Amino acid sequence: MFETILATLEAQPVLLIFVLVALGYLLGGIRIGSFSLGPVAGVLFAGLFFGNFGLRLSADAQALGSALFIFSVGYQAGPRFFDVLRTDGLKYLSLAAVIAVAGSLIAIGAGKLLALTPGTSAGMLAGGLTSSPTLAAAQEAIRAGSVAPPEGVSADAVIGNITTGYAITYIFGLAGLASCSSATRRCCSAPSPAP
Repeated sequence: MFETILATLEAQPVLLIFVLVALGYLLGGIRIGSFSLGPVAGVLFAGLFFGNFGLRLSADAQALGSALFIFSVGYQAGPRFFDVLRTDGLKYLSLAAVIAVAGSLIAIGAGKLLALTPGTSAGMLAGGLTSSPTLAAAQEAIRAGSVAPPEGVSADAVIGNITTGYAITYIFGLAGLASCSSATRRCCSAPSPAP
């Protein structure tokens, strides 16, 4: 029965996308205490599960998924963007620069120290920073030939490594963001000491 489902999903990439999104959304909604993965991490884990059985999305399907995700994030954040930019823009720009440089140095260092397969460091960077545009840029750099894969490694293998590195480290990046957000809320909502 499961083999029939896998064969159907392999033959119907659009159905596979919707199954991944639906299962990921359901998985992301499971709460254990106050913790839940959320729909994005749920979809990533659903993708890892089906990828384990050899199911792959075409480059066009991956591009569609990335475009829909980035559109959704922009649609949600758009109305507040210019207000935040006007009031705290320099502070957030400085913070973004520090995080991008530190994340890049850590990903490059880990890739060299652990002798990771080609593309995994780029995926780790994108996942650790929860940055889907970084994921899309790394994959497109390989597809377009801007970055050549090492000798003996196919472009598809490198793209697969990027995606796997992203999916594995995304949950840790998400947990880090949640921890920082929780600590900030506790810090900022604590009553001021009496004079």
